[in-house]
Parts: sequence; C-alpha cells; structure tokens
Amino acid sequence: MRRLGNKTFIEKDRSSIFENPFQRKYKFLFQRLEKEEEKVIKTYIEININGEFMPLKQFINNFEKKIIIQILELVHGNQKLASRLLRIKPTTLNQKIKRYKIKIVKTSI
Repeated sequence: MRRLGNKTFIEKDRSSIFENPFQRKYKFLFQRLEKEEEKVIKTYIEININGEFMPLKQFINNFEKKIIIQILELVHGNQKLASRLLRIKPTTLNQKIKRYKIKIVKTSI
C-alpha cells in the first residue's frame, strides 16, 4: 500500500486486496475466483485450438454477463450491493445490465 497525497493505493499484490471488513467477509469468494481463473483461460484457448474461433472481446463480454447475472442472483437483485461486490459504480452496473439485456428478478431475502 502506498500513499499519494491524502489517498491510499493498494499495490497489485493479491494478498493486500482485503483491506476492509467487507472485503475480508468475501475473501473465500476471491480465493475461489483465483482458482477458477486458470480454467477460464484454458477454456478460451481450447475453444480457439479446436477451430471454434471466438474473438477475445466476445468471450470476455459473455463471461462478464454471466458474472453479473450470478452476482445479482446472489444478492437477490439488489443492484447497489451487486455493484459493491463487483467493485464498479452502480451507474456502470446499470449500463451493463442494459447492454447485456439482463432481466432483474428481485426476491426477498
């Protein structure tokens, strides 16, 4: 972590991303995602090696859409909480929901 003026920046080291209680609470999810990263990379490579070429941008967009859908299901459609988990602004999440034509189903907890 380093300071620049009155702001604190977290280094790219993955071990230092758990700086507040919210992040520590979901640490197990982040660790699980790290393990799944390699599977995703291998899947993309296999798709292209097997002759079913998929542009990287399309693959990333499909993957992003699936992540957003699963996070929204996890938080029962609460977009504010979903944006916190995704570490993006609520307006950005809303734009992505519209772009990917994701239907929100709000359920009670």
